[in-house]
Amino acid sequence: MLLPDRPRAQTSQIPSVSSTDIELYFMGQKVLYPGAVEYENTWTVEIAESEYGNVIAELYAWRQLIWHQETGTSSIPTEFKKTITIAALNSQGVPWLRVGLKGAYPKTIDAVDLDRSNNSEAWKWNVTFNFDWWLKK
Repeated sequence: MLLPDRPRAQTSQIPSVSSTDIELYFMGQKVLYPGAVEYENTWTVEIAESEYGNVIAELYAWRQLIWHQETGTSSIPTEFKKTITIAALNSQGVPWLRVGLKGAYPKTIDAVDLDRSNNSEAWKWNVTFNFDWWLKK
């Protein structure tokens, strides 16, 4: 996902896609044709962070491209809208499905609970991305 050599997604899903209906009538009979394609346009993933904080640092740097609080500036969309690849892995860790989210950017980064009383667990939180459309790769 964000760091291809160290995947961090714990849970995810492929967003939905559907078509609107166009109703036409022929000799009094309603006939349906597919209309515009509609995408859900949001994708939420649970992230597991290592003790080094690489993913959270990358996400916040990405958010700074959208709106930088200190300078009051933002980048143009071609700089912050990216392609995110979702890969479903089989039991051997080999991808059997890849989906690319086109024009994606982080919409919401949930609060990160910093409780480390149980040192065996990674930090986990949800990130919601907006995107324009998706494509099976």
